[in-house]
Amino acid sequence: MTLTTFLFDLDGTIIDSIELILRSYRHTMELHRGNEPLPSDEVWIKGLGTPLWTQFGEITADKEEIEAMVQTYRTYNLAHHDALVKPYDGVVSAVTTSSTSSHIPSRS
Repeated sequence: MTLTTFLFDLDGTIIDSIELILRSYRHTMELHRGNEPLPSDEVWIKGLGTPLWTQFGEITADKEEIEAMVQTYRTYNLAHHDALVKPYDGVVSAVTTSSTSSHIPSRS
C-alpha cells in the first residue's frame, strides 16, 4: 500500500518555536505587567502545552485582563512567527524525502 498522506506535529517536532514562545510571553508581560518583575522563562516553560487562558490565569484572576493578554500574545506571536521559528536539524530533508517516496525516514 502506498502512503499518500503524512500527518506531522508541527510545534516542537518539526519546528523549534521556543524563542517565539518566550518572546511572545515576555512582550505580553512587559505590556500588561511592566511595572512588576518579569517571572523567569522557566515559569512559562513549565506551562508549555497548557492553554494560554490557564497560563495567564496563574498571573491574574481578572478575565478581561486574561483575554487582553491572550490577544497580545497571539498578535505578537503571529507577527513574528516566520522570523523566529526554525526547523529542527534534518527535518526539511526528511519531509522532502517522505513526500517523494513511500519510505518515511527516521533515526534509530
